[in-house]
Amino acid sequence: QRQKLAAVVYLMDDDIPSAVRASELPLLYATKTVWRYARMRRRLQRLCSEVWVSTPELARRYAASAPQLREPRYYATASAAERPMVYFYHGTWAHRREMEWLVPVVRRVQEIMPGACFEIMGTTRVRRLYRGIPRVRVVHPMSWTDYLAYAGTVRYDVGLAPCFNTEFNRARSHNKIFDITRLGAAGVYSKLLPYTGKIVHGLTGLLCENDEEAWVKAITSLLQNEELRASMYRGAVQWCQGLFHTDTAVQGISGDPSKELVAGLRTA
Repeated sequence: QRQKLAAVVYLMDDDIPSAVRASELPLLYATKTVWRYARMRRRLQRLCSEVWVSTPELARRYAASAPQLREPRYYATASAAERPMVYFYHGTWAHRREMEWLVPVVRRVQEIMPGACFEIMGTTRVRRLYRGIPRVRVVHPMSWTDYLAYAGTVRYDVGLAPCFNTEFNRARSHNKIFDITRLGAAGVYSKLLPYTGKIVHGLTGLLCENDEEAWVKAITSLLQNEELRASMYRGAVQWCQGLFHTDTAVQGISGDPSKELVAGLRTA
């Protein structure tokens, strides 16, 4: 297909051919880098019509290839008003079943919400689970002290707390409510213990059956509705601070502006 393209460019941002002579590089890394380059060199020569380099020094070293100098340019990050919406699931590998269950949910949400990012904690195993899904950020696990410090530096939009109906899980605490609220987010929770009786659907979060489509709908509804997110976050903060009284809230739900907004979300 080369003849159908206006140009094919090889961009050199490091002195790849000389990597094996760079004593500061790990030997294995340098060897693999040069080996890959050597393997592809003839193919690149046939395929590429131009060579671009990122520094004057690279242009000098490879002058025989008549490279074009293309120095890096600065691109500003999005402003606060333009930042992507972030929804997240923060759990350890002990929650691997939940992490696996969320994969098709996240894939569908990312298709519907091209401006959204998903954050999850984990190692290479989690990266493999979510490979191929765009805008997924995997954060390395951290100690509780470090996590609290991290939570003080970020503000996200929607937090997820899926949970399966097992004997072990029925004895779990509801601390995910605190984790989600601490990050400034509205939460989507499984309609199971430990969240039933703690979350008032539509006021302090959303309760969902463990149905993939229901979760996709709940997450996208929150991401698309800033008023609803803010209302549930405020309710969750009050509950966490002991100021939110469940009985009063249930009696007064007919007058709450979020009632109509959540009426279409299936929880039963």
